[in-house]
Amino acid sequence: MDKNYFIQLTLGLYRVTDIFPDKEPLKYKIREKANEILAHFAGSNFDPAGADSQKVIEDLNILNVYFDVAQSQNWIDDRNFLVLKQGYANIREVFFQKIVASPTIKDNKSEPKSMSYVSPKPRVQAKPRAPRQVIEEDNNGSRKEEVYSLLQNKGPMRLIQLVEHFPGISLRTLRRDLVKLVKTSKVERYDQGKLTYYKPKLLIKTI
Repeated sequence: MDKNYFIQLTLGLYRVTDIFPDKEPLKYKIREKANEILAHFAGSNFDPAGADSQKVIEDLNILNVYFDVAQSQNWIDDRNFLVLKQGYANIREVFFQKIVASPTIKDNKSEPKSMSYVSPKPRVQAKPRAPRQVIEEDNNGSRKEEVYSLLQNKGPMRLIQLVEHFPGISLRTLRRDLVKLVKTSKVERYDQGKLTYYKPKLLIKTI
């Protein structure tokens, strides 16, 4: 994987995001994150072992979440996102292969937790899974109440705006919460152009 691969992938990302609606903030967030990833590897002469491992992993994860959010808006053909996701998945795979093979990285005690799942040690593999189980459980419905309260205070919001207020919750889980709130008639879903919004449903009291 050479310099040309990174440049062509970034250019492809620009062409895809150019189809997004005008003035869509997510378009520029995706481009900014892709440029940061390109800069990480350019700074190390496109040698993964010389890049900032923690920052690269964080940026790849964030970019993938941005792809999921944009894909859920149905702005363009899903196949465009599949191509981009595969392209950055290839970078992740090559990055991990070279980083894990580097003794300077493997022996580094400050290795970020986000990379721990590539370690062969069982105790390290279990670390990323425990927080997700705790964060995404909502047995007493408190998170859905927080979502409902946020919509009451902030007014109509899009899914991407709600995600920013719940950084520890996956996009799929938050969407599932909204579906349940809509089914219970507490929240109303409506479309404005190509964008989808959620707002508290007004209940009319009868005398």
